[in-house]
Parts: sequence; C-alpha cells; structure tokens
Amino acid sequence: MKKLLPVISIIIIIFFMGSCISLTYSRPTIPPPSYKPHRRYIPAKPGLGYIWVSGHWGWNGHRYYWIRGRWIKNRRGRVYVQGRWVKNGPYYEWLHGYWKTVRVRRVHKVRIR
Repeated sequence: MKKLLPVISIIIIIFFMGSCISLTYSRPTIPPPSYKPHRRYIPAKPGLGYIWVSGHWGWNGHRYYWIRGRWIKNRRGRVYVQGRWVKNGPYYEWLHGYWKTVRVRRVHKVRIR
C-alpha cells in the first residue's frame, strides 16, 4: 500500500491538472463577423414600455456564435446603450449593454419684447 500511494497521488494530480488545462478560456484575437445571420425576425412587442436590444456575436472560447435580440423593459429616465466588441491590445472584448441615466434639463421660457 505504501508503494501504491505515490502512484495514486501522481494520477490524481495529473487528472486535476488536465481538467484545469481543458477549462481555460481563450479570448478572441480576430474580430467578430461583420455579417448578421439572415434571420432578422423581430417578434411582436410584448407591450408598451419595451425596447428592442439587437442581437450580437458571442464568444464561446473557440469561435463566435449568434445571440438573438430580445425585448427588455424600458427604465424611466434612462437610455439603453447597446453592447459592442472593442479591440483591447491583441484581443477583442465584449462590453455589455447598460442603462445610462439621462439628465432632463428644464427649459425656461424667455419673453421676447
């Protein structure tokens, strides 16, 4: 048993190292495709107060894949900024869409004489 213990330990270490290596995430070095899939079907608006978020390319660690667009509930006093791919050094990075607060400026009436 004492001779078998080091062998079992080495096998366990190799197993865990191999699984860690296969789970590594690679970042894209090529830009996403410029075309969009031919299916541009936009489903009916679910109701008032919804906005359409366009589909975009996602990255699964090996290649790009298409993520369909969707309707999301609008937020009062905010504007949705669409997500986009940006070049960051030799890699491309996806910046998620977000809600941006909009300042509403009051317009004062000016009398002209």
